[in-house]
Amino acid sequence: MHIKQQHQRRHPGFLALALLPAFLALYATQPPGLALSPDSVDYLAAARNLGLGRGFVGFTGERMTSWPPLFPTLLALFEQMGFSVLGAARVLNALLWSGTTLLAALWIASVTRSTVLALLAALWVALSPMLLYYASMLWSEPLFVALVVAALYALTRCLAVPSWTNVILAAVLAGAATQQRYAGGITVIVGTFSLMFLRRDTGLLRRIPAAFAYGLIASVPTAIWLARNLRISGTLTGERLPSIFGPREIIAQSLSSIGETVLPSRLQALNEAAGAIILLVVVAAPLLVWLRRRNDRPLLVSSIVLSLFVLVYTVFIMVVAERSNTCCVDRFLGVNTPLLAIQGAFIVHALLGLRALYLKRALALAFLLALSIPATRTVVATVKHATIYRGYHVGDLRAFRDHRLPADALVYSNRPEVAWVEAGVDYVQYSPMLGRYSSTVVSSTMPAFREEIARNPGRPAFLVWFMDKGRDYLHTLEEIRREAVLEPLGEREGVMIFRIAGLRGPAGEGQANAR
Repeated sequence: MHIKQQHQRRHPGFLALALLPAFLALYATQPPGLALSPDSVDYLAAARNLGLGRGFVGFTGERMTSWPPLFPTLLALFEQMGFSVLGAARVLNALLWSGTTLLAALWIASVTRSTVLALLAALWVALSPMLLYYASMLWSEPLFVALVVAALYALTRCLAVPSWTNVILAAVLAGAATQQRYAGGITVIVGTFSLMFLRRDTGLLRRIPAAFAYGLIASVPTAIWLARNLRISGTLTGERLPSIFGPREIIAQSLSSIGETVLPSRLQALNEAAGAIILLVVVAAPLLVWLRRRNDRPLLVSSIVLSLFVLVYTVFIMVVAERSNTCCVDRFLGVNTPLLAIQGAFIVHALLGLRALYLKRALALAFLLALSIPATRTVVATVKHATIYRGYHVGDLRAFRDHRLPADALVYSNRPEVAWVEAGVDYVQYSPMLGRYSSTVVSSTMPAFREEIARNPGRPAFLVWFMDKGRDYLHTLEEIRREAVLEPLGEREGVMIFRIAGLRGPAGEGQANAR
């Protein structure tokens, strides 16, 4: 089988292709840079607090349990080295997208020995709208995707050329993926299973030491973190609010998010059916490989590893979405994007073999035509993000220059990510309207809002209200006015800033006097 020679196959075109996503990412995130979400600001806050010696504390002032520690630690390292955290993360995202593209090309070429097939599949990764979306946000997904692809690729190399060096490398990468996102634990499960049941170089009992060592190295750091979470919060990964979607809706969203990557917008009604077909083909790919090229061991093993991960990860996301208030199924399933492209290349190789030259050329042409759909979306999104996003939040940023809030202020906001970054305060609380999106903030009820204000009678409190959001999930600004005494401090560019002078009613009189 010449396994070693297969894994050493390289091509200079792979590196040239890897430069494309880096350019797209950097162009799309021209100043003011990466977009932020509440998740982003929790990462930033944890990084800042880690650098100040406070530990992993989010922007709500609560200790971080909803995410593993790797990404905030990396951001804190950037800050300690004197870099702009957002600037360094922007460059890192671009490099990670390039790295994922390069890994996909190397993996395909090492297994199929087809440079053309590797370049075509990697081009799909390099022009993925979802990966551009990841690269334009301060999220953990870019590094997570790169680590998952690297961990699975290293696992297949370990299965092809068993050695303790390969086992340790694959385990470290899988462990890093788990430290980036809890779902990375699926790489550990797939790796341990594969080392036990996909090896053919030794007997079953002799496979146990390598599988055990792999699982131990990959899981111990995260097990320590989960024990820490259990000790401080009583949960392993933070409290989760009930789901706002039913199982049918979640399955439909999941399949649609897969199908929309290959269908044009005018056929979006077929996204769910297309997603189901794609998922079925990818999961069933090992059977096809076994029927067509069962003697090609590296191809079969790589196909099985990919199939296992995509299946388990997709089901895991569906279950998590059904049991918690996850509303971004498409975002989480985007992790599968490079894996689907790699598996697609393996399917094509299994179907056509090495000799069907004309069929390969015809298929390559069809592939390029299909690629035009996501490629067009990526190019349009890149230009749109670079030209329109420049003005996004500009009004928000200017508003805070007029009012520098005290460092010990307790700030409530219906857009807390902007408030935290620009107000220069230590902690920001979600307003009750957004409480449903986090386990570490006050709940989505007005009594909880009153209780939180009353609990801090001597601490200056402010409300930062962004008018463009209009009515939020549960309450309007007028409803908040009926509960709290708000003193206007100013309005600019659609941002209103109030001092919370106290609560209305007899219970709030003493608290208002304290302020």
